[in-house]
Amino acid sequence: MRIMIVQLGRIGDLLLITPMFSALKKKFPDCQIDVFAGRNNYKIIENNPNLNKIFIFEKSFLGYFKTIYNIFINKYNYYIDPKDHFSTESKIFAKINRSKNKIGYNLGRNIFNIEIPVPNRLLHHSEIGLNSLLPLGINLPDKLAKPELFINEVSNIYLDNFLKKNNISNYFALNLSASTTDRMWDNEKWNKLLNSTKKENANFLICSSPKEKNQAIELSKRISNAMFFPTRDINDVVALVSKSNAVITPDTALVHISAAFNKPLFALYNGIEDAYSKFFPLSDYYISIKAPIGDFGIQKIDLDYAIQKLNEFFENITRLSDKNIF
Repeated sequence: MRIMIVQLGRIGDLLLITPMFSALKKKFPDCQIDVFAGRNNYKIIENNPNLNKIFIFEKSFLGYFKTIYNIFINKYNYYIDPKDHFSTESKIFAKINRSKNKIGYNLGRNIFNIEIPVPNRLLHHSEIGLNSLLPLGINLPDKLAKPELFINEVSNIYLDNFLKKNNISNYFALNLSASTTDRMWDNEKWNKLLNSTKKENANFLICSSPKEKNQAIELSKRISNAMFFPTRDINDVVALVSKSNAVITPDTALVHISAAFNKPLFALYNGIEDAYSKFFPLSDYYISIKAPIGDFGIQKIDLDYAIQKLNEFFENITRLSDKNIF
């Protein structure tokens, strides 16, 4: 059986549907799973052993033609688009694909011949992928499924060499970056937050996207026991999180990377309730601080409250670690 799964969104969107892959393999052990991903998100799944091939969509003139060719020439038993909202690109690609069985949400349009049942409640994004497998006899699990990640060995060696060179054995991963600037803090807030906590002898490894590299380097100089970790791509970030004691980050893909390794998480969210309901953390232990209801950014998060909750976070993970829970 050949199956194509389409997910062109952000890194977090693709990461959260990864439980689909193992669920399909469990139900159909001999199935071949290909994924149609985007240039910005495909690396998060390139080490997944459940996948046969990843097709990458390039948003360029030639990229469109290459994508259309690959979709048309490859015929699958099932073509699955788990996206729960309308997309012109998804509609076009589904129409072009020659697979007999096309699974997706029609949302009032005649796109897919097998329609995903519309749920009677708001699903977490980790459930959206699995919900699309209902027509294949795969039911939603009773407990929310954590994302599934596999570490890139090159990135693992890169991190180990960095830790050995700088004599670091234990650390907290701190990420500065998010998809938009209103969902990020400046260094003044990060500096006050981290230097006001009671966590003694804590090492912080700071990472960021290339755009915030200079900010991350500058912040690492202002916080005791902090260093900038120069990540080259998302695989380095995955390795960094996998060996950390805990993660501190705004709402972005690192929230879900943390869940894949069940790392304690301290996260800053905006005030959009529906978005939080779909993308709240899946780590067994986390503290999430939210902006005022309706606020699209995190700038209005009360800093004194954040300091109080971060101290609580450090106290709790120390207690949980002593009990070998993490």
